[in-house]
Amino acid sequence: MTGETASYLDSDHQAITVDASNYYLMTDRVGPYLEFDHDFSFPSFSIRPGPESVQFAAGNENAAAVPETFKQMIRLTVGDWYRNREAVVVGTIAAELPLAVVSLFEQNRRFS
Repeated sequence: MTGETASYLDSDHQAITVDASNYYLMTDRVGPYLEFDHDFSFPSFSIRPGPESVQFAAGNENAAAVPETFKQMIRLTVGDWYRNREAVVVGTIAAELPLAVVSLFEQNRRFS
């Protein structure tokens, strides 16, 4: 993965880009993430909502390298969409995602 950038709004609401020498691009079983250097001094953020921003290229050019749980989440979601094609079904309770998809997603969720 190339081209990642990390930036934030400082307390004066100015956009500041973090120098790439202050973080590392890491990967674990869930996928890529940024890890900041231990001596990086975190700034005072803006009080505006969402003062931090990270941009990076995502995806996988090799379908065989996509984790099987992700493929299964896609299959289950598409199958649910196929069975429930209407945007609104009167007289039913709306659900966000099939429970099996939520369960697989939770297994791959990263908490920090």
